[in-house]
Amino acid sequence: ELVKEEIRYYQTVAQEIGCAQVISSKTATTDEKIAYLNQKVKQYGFERGDLIGADGLSITNSNDYNDRAWYQTSKTGVVAVSEPLIGKSTGKLTNIIAAPIWEGGVYGSKVVGAVYLVPPVTVLDDIVKNIKTSADSITYLADKNGTIIAFDDSSVVEQFVKFSEYCTDASAKPGFETVEAKIAEGQTG
Repeated sequence: ELVKEEIRYYQTVAQEIGCAQVISSKTATTDEKIAYLNQKVKQYGFERGDLIGADGLSITNSNDYNDRAWYQTSKTGVVAVSEPLIGKSTGKLTNIIAAPIWEGGVYGSKVVGAVYLVPPVTVLDDIVKNIKTSADSITYLADKNGTIIAFDDSSVVEQFVKFSEYCTDASAKPGFETVEAKIAEGQTG
């Protein structure tokens, strides 16, 4: 629930920016749009953000984001949350929150681009660090494939490994492999 709430917060902010009239304005300059975005990035504690046109290109550096799933999702009018990935502009591990930019700032109208925001890279790790189910528990978040996406040690996330691959205790590996199989099937246990 903590993770869901944190992500929902970031999604709401991204959606708010995507509905800002200055962002979708045909008369606002690129500098005005970037200034507005930078102010919101600072206000809400994001690491950075960018605006992407309907062509999939960044308005600040012309990077092409057409190959990114989060951009494709935002083009459909849905706020997207990426799994950890290597950022195109930084080459570092990052998560992306992307929202559609709505024509005229009117939610549900025509999608004319996307805004993406980068929350602090440790946001999920920080939540996981505070979850303890018992004195000797280990808490981590995994994606649908069982790959670690949040852990007490951020460097582990950068390795894009499953916990069973990270674990050095041979007797524990089968247990983690079983958990990862259940994750992949959408089960709990």
